[in-house]
Amino acid sequence: MKRILSLLAIAAFLAVLPVSHHVFGKGHVPAHKQQVCHGGKVLTISENALSTHLDHGDCRIDKGSHLPALFSGDACDESDCEN
Repeated sequence: MKRILSLLAIAAFLAVLPVSHHVFGKGHVPAHKQQVCHGGKVLTISENALSTHLDHGDCRIDKGSHLPALFSGDACDESDCEN
């Protein structure tokens, strides 16, 4: 009986593991935030700071082309940005 319960617990854990990536993984940029490619790294910034970053040569990452969204610190390049 203990063996069956142990196997059921392990099976439940393995069944939930892929779902946890969607809950705790990438895929969410908070409201009023934008992602930019800054020096080859992704930054998540306030919408208020977007124009300043764009003026300094950073580019805005298209939310629609990156689902799930990128983490701050991930590598990026111009191909990740909006045209």
